[in-house]
Amino acid sequence: MKLSFRLKIGLAISLLAVSMTSTSVYFFYSNTYSIVLNQMTKRLKDVGRTGTFLLDEQARAYIKKITKALEQDSLPITPDRLDIEEGDTAFSLAPEVAEKYIASTDFQELVQRLRQIKEASRQQIVPLRHIDSSSVDSSLDPPLLHYVYILVKMPQSPQGNILKFIADADYEDDTPPGTLYAIDKTEVSIFMEAFQKGEAKATNVFTPDKWGIFLTAIIPIKDKHNNVIAVLGLDVDVASEANQLYKLKFISLTIIGISLILSLLVAYLMARLLTRPIAKLRNGAEQVRLGNFDTVIVIKSHDEFELLANSFNSMAKQLKVFFETLETKNLELRQMDQLKDDFLANTSHEIRTPLNGIIGIAESLIEGATGELPESTQSNLAMIADSGRRLAHLVNDILDFSKLKQKNLDLQLKPVGVREITEVVLAFSQPLVAQKEVQLINAVPPDLPLAHADENRLQQILFNLVGNAIKFTHRGSVVVAADIVENPKPFLAIKVYDTGIGIPEDKLDKIFQSFEQADGGTAREYGGTGLGLTVSKQLVELHGGQIGVESTVGKGSCFFFSLPFSEGRLEYRQASFSQLNRQSLADSNQSLSVTSVQPVFEAVGDIKILIVDDEPVNRQVLVNHLSLQHYVVVQVTNGMETLELIQADFKPDLVLLDVMMPKMTGYEVCRQLREQFSRNELPILMLTAKNQVSDMVEGFEAGANDYLTKPISKDELLARVKTHLENAKLYAEVQKSEKTLTQFLEAMPVGVFVVDANGQPHYINRTAQQIFGKGVVSDVTIDKLAEVYQAYLADTNQMYPTERQPLVRALKGEKTNIEDMEIHQGDKIIPIEAWGTPIYDEHDNMTYAIAAIQDITERKRAEAERIRLERLKAENLRLSTELNIARQLQQMVLPTEEELNQVAGLEIAAFMEPADEVGGDYYDVLQHEGRVICGIGDATGHGLESGLLMLMVQTAVRTLLVNNVTNPVQFLSVINRMIYDNLQRMKVNKNLTLALLDYSNNQLRLSGLHEEMIVVRSGGIIERIDTIPLGFAIGLVDDIAEMIAEQTVSLNAGDVVILYTDGITEAENIEGKLYGLERLCEIARQHWQHSASEIRQAIINDVRQYIGEQKVFDDITLLILKQIGDNSSG
Repeated sequence: MKLSFRLKIGLAISLLAVSMTSTSVYFFYSNTYSIVLNQMTKRLKDVGRTGTFLLDEQARAYIKKITKALEQDSLPITPDRLDIEEGDTAFSLAPEVAEKYIASTDFQELVQRLRQIKEASRQQIVPLRHIDSSSVDSSLDPPLLHYVYILVKMPQSPQGNILKFIADADYEDDTPPGTLYAIDKTEVSIFMEAFQKGEAKATNVFTPDKWGIFLTAIIPIKDKHNNVIAVLGLDVDVASEANQLYKLKFISLTIIGISLILSLLVAYLMARLLTRPIAKLRNGAEQVRLGNFDTVIVIKSHDEFELLANSFNSMAKQLKVFFETLETKNLELRQMDQLKDDFLANTSHEIRTPLNGIIGIAESLIEGATGELPESTQSNLAMIADSGRRLAHLVNDILDFSKLKQKNLDLQLKPVGVREITEVVLAFSQPLVAQKEVQLINAVPPDLPLAHADENRLQQILFNLVGNAIKFTHRGSVVVAADIVENPKPFLAIKVYDTGIGIPEDKLDKIFQSFEQADGGTAREYGGTGLGLTVSKQLVELHGGQIGVESTVGKGSCFFFSLPFSEGRLEYRQASFSQLNRQSLADSNQSLSVTSVQPVFEAVGDIKILIVDDEPVNRQVLVNHLSLQHYVVVQVTNGMETLELIQADFKPDLVLLDVMMPKMTGYEVCRQLREQFSRNELPILMLTAKNQVSDMVEGFEAGANDYLTKPISKDELLARVKTHLENAKLYAEVQKSEKTLTQFLEAMPVGVFVVDANGQPHYINRTAQQIFGKGVVSDVTIDKLAEVYQAYLADTNQMYPTERQPLVRALKGEKTNIEDMEIHQGDKIIPIEAWGTPIYDEHDNMTYAIAAIQDITERKRAEAERIRLERLKAENLRLSTELNIARQLQQMVLPTEEELNQVAGLEIAAFMEPADEVGGDYYDVLQHEGRVICGIGDATGHGLESGLLMLMVQTAVRTLLVNNVTNPVQFLSVINRMIYDNLQRMKVNKNLTLALLDYSNNQLRLSGLHEEMIVVRSGGIIERIDTIPLGFAIGLVDDIAEMIAEQTVSLNAGDVVILYTDGITEAENIEGKLYGLERLCEIARQHWQHSASEIRQAIINDVRQYIGEQKVFDDITLLILKQIGDNSSG
């Protein structure tokens, strides 16, 4: 933070004052505190020493006696009991002994001496208050000593504790006087030091506790041999003195605070007093810097500031006089410079107007405007026209040279394509080649970076260099090339090679000087003013570049110059998608015969051209040139006639408008015409003898399409006219095409968003408007597109980054495709896919960037569904592996063909085929004690859980048979309970049907709920046995005992029993119709006489034929039992 001078001085003064005050107060408080503390401790020690005199030999004998009694066996305290803690008393250790010694005469005498010491302190140790020692009243002046006690060491104590005797009879605690205490362990050191060194000690700080604030003195008590037998402890309460010191501390801090405030105030006033003259000087200097030389500084301080102010005032007066003189001189110079500019401008206009007439009339006569002329006449007229062009060229060089010399030429810098300009220059320079065998070659690379230059002046430089090269080259080539050079910064190096006559080495240094040529005879042979290269050199240097030449006489020359890079892009204007026309600005500094440009359309008589010029000669020149092309020419002499003609419903196809006319200038006429017609509807070409940039800019601002400088070349005039007429025709076609294109874009199923080369929205079709919720916002910049059109990064609340947007990248020349953008319309979020593409014109200049936008909401949903299906597929793969293992386990526990063939009395054939997963069907065939037990079941659903359920059923069935459980009620109840408990623990919503068949001696006992059992008797007679009354679903409830029943079926030889699951009867064909129980019975009836295996195969084949290619959605299980032998077989 920048501090003002006044503030700096104020802070310095205040800091000095505060420091001095604080230091003084601190020393005062510290010294006072030390003095009070030293006086009190000294006097306390004196009281202690005086008190020791009251402890005479008899009292010291008491101390020794009591100490010895405590050390030996007078008190029945064991050594381990001597390790007492603070608060332990003689009463708590040995109450009866303590009472004896406390009541003893020796102890009471010692306590009495201590009380005398305490009473003696009434007249001692009062440093902060006055006490009259001659009039001590104990009721008004209590003893200063609060505690007086004797401390003795106990060597037997493991911790060396000291027992403390309290001798204050007025102590108001519950402890009576004379109680023995062990002192706090934290206080042992100071008392032990008094024992060891035999010196009086006192604490050097105030010690606060819950009873008060104290100073303590410890006085050693010695025997006649000078041995310390005990110490006398004195405690004095100094709360009042400490409080007064605290008050003194508070007063000191208050003084420091007040001094701080006062010092700041004084410092501010002093700083203001010191800095006020400086501030006046500073403000005065600022006024002079701003040009106010009448500023006067008044300082009446009679010191250096006043002297400095007077010097400043004198200097300001001198500066005022100097600048007034300088301003007068500058005004005179500007007036003279303006007179010179006006003279040159008017002179050039006055010269160009007759030159235009001379050249134009001569060229029109040569072309046959008045009929066929003899060759000699045509030759003379050609000489007149050529002389006029040379004179016009000389006028242009002189004007440019004058501007450059006065540094009055302003450049219109912008990105410029060097190859494109070279192409134009070589095309317009082709007529200079005439009959020479000279090739003009453009060797500028197409990918060369853009130059930062004035387009017209760069053309002028190239025209001069190429024109000179053609002029001095009779055979060979003129080549324009360019490259990138590092020296040290990169720049463009442009070179013009020729195979001409060359330049002598001694002339190379002078070639760029004014009116200089390589040889004195050159001007006579080739002509020229000697200003072309001078003007080119100054133009190059004005661009910040350099120009040079290398040459060999007889072989040719190479002129080279440098230009800076441009970081911008070509400014290009196109008729389609734009309301701007191409505005061309030709430079007529060269004396060129421009080759006629063939029009795209044939010139016919219905094309009307209006000429507006007050000079009859100029009008006649234009009429002669245009009539030869069969244009219908209408002439008017001023602006008023022009407007009247237009108001009379006359609409020309093109207007040639002179700028300098009486009453109404061409600029005013152009502005009024533009109120009715756009640039594309009515092309207007300005005609003037002025070629200054300001004049051209004013013409274009008025609405002109083009600018022609007099004298006007016939071929240039015709080329410009035909170009603008063609542009008008093309504009009409473009309008039509644009309308068709707009209709096409509006009909597209995707959104279309177009921005121009500057990044501003240009067009948005209906689909895109529906996506964005708005149309074109023309004033938005490219970096605000996301904010205006609410484009967000997908699945976030973050605006879509500018650098990643398709339109932004398309403006950089990139083709992009993104799918991570969302458009927010309030609560509605629309995910989109966008394709960004740059659009170039025929010159590879970027004109637009377009983005195709597709609402991908449905695709996102489909993609999410696809991802979900992929995850399900992966999960399915995992489950398939597990199911395959379960399926293999299931197949392993099914009875084998060999086991089925070993069953006596029955021919058994089985088939089980799960759906795509582990089957939920079950069957088993077991032999148990001469009986055949068959089971068949069908669990709800398929898959691993249903398969495991079947495995549990099979395990349970076999386990119960091993344990000889054959009663169907008990058998099925146990299985149901086990399955029910497992399903509850697994939290699986499953159940199954289960039927059990107990076969023995041609008798079949059926129990349990399942599909109807089919019995086929001899002759194909079908019996269907319903199992609903025989049981209940397994695992659905915990107890099914009351629902179980049994039915007995007798079998004869050849009878067939068919058990199956609903995978057969509910199989669907392609029409969605079920296979059904009736068809199953019919197939059984037709094949009952065959073996069990053949019956099984016939049924399975028929089922497969029925369903065809349809997917099997349920497990198929089939169990065929056929009675063999006679009825007596068992």
